[in-house]
Amino acid sequence: MAHVHNQHKKKGFFASSFLFHKPSREELVRKGDLQSLARLLRKQGPERVLNAPLDGEGNTPLIMAAGRGAYRVVQWLVSQKGVNLDARNR
Repeated sequence: MAHVHNQHKKKGFFASSFLFHKPSREELVRKGDLQSLARLLRKQGPERVLNAPLDGEGNTPLIMAAGRGAYRVVQWLVSQKGVNLDARNR
C-alpha cells in the first residue's frame, strides 16, 4: 500500500510542477505576453529582460520579435526605457 501511495505523491508532484511552470523570456516573447514581460521587467530590470540574449545566436527579445513579425511586441519593447536598439546577433 505504501508503494501505491508514493506513486501518487510522485504523480502529484509532477502535475503540480508542470502546472506551475514559469515560462522563459523566449516563451513570453513568442506568445506576446506583454503583461508577464512587464512584470518580469519590474523584477529583474532591462539588462536581464530586454537586452540579454535569448539563445546561442545572440537574439535579444527585440531581434526575435522583429524576426517573427510580432509588431505589438516590437512596439512595446522599443518603448521601454533601457532597451538596446543597437543590439546585434551573431
